[in-house]
Amino acid sequence: ALRGRFQARVAGGLTRFIGRQHEVDTLSQALHQAAGGQGQVIALVGEAGVGKSRLVYEFLRSHHTQGWRVLESASVSYGKASPYFPVIDLLKRYSHIDDHDDTRTIRAKLTGQVLTLDAALQDVIPALLALLDALPDDSPFRQLDPAQRRQRTLTALKRVLLRESQGQPLLLVFE
Repeated sequence: ALRGRFQARVAGGLTRFIGRQHEVDTLSQALHQAAGGQGQVIALVGEAGVGKSRLVYEFLRSHHTQGWRVLESASVSYGKASPYFPVIDLLKRYSHIDDHDDTRTIRAKLTGQVLTLDAALQDVIPALLALLDALPDDSPFRQLDPAQRRQRTLTALKRVLLRESQGQPLLLVFE
């Protein structure tokens, strides 16, 4: 599915990518440091239309990211009401959850993805299901106060992503 203007341009074909070598080198250096165990955060900032999405698109398809597990998420204007929207989108993509999936299918896909990664992550599943509005009504997770739920949710996300990164380097892209 096309998520925005850039994806529509990609579908229609792109011109040759030129320039931006300094930016590509900076991204490559950060990736190299991350591969060495020094986690990195990169923010691309600029006016609309200057090529941020194209730079990310080209970099992710370059030789620099070979051998990396890349998980992408995009935010949309209607998602601004939910601070977790980009994380929910990432979790859906990670678990191969489609917009038309029912609650039972969402539970099965997420549970399967997490437990296949590591059975020791069983205890994080309720927090992740809560993010996806797929938590069973009788789950004890619902009885926690909001601060506890938030903390367990953040811990769950961190544990899954850290565990995923132990199998191969992990690159998260939030646009």
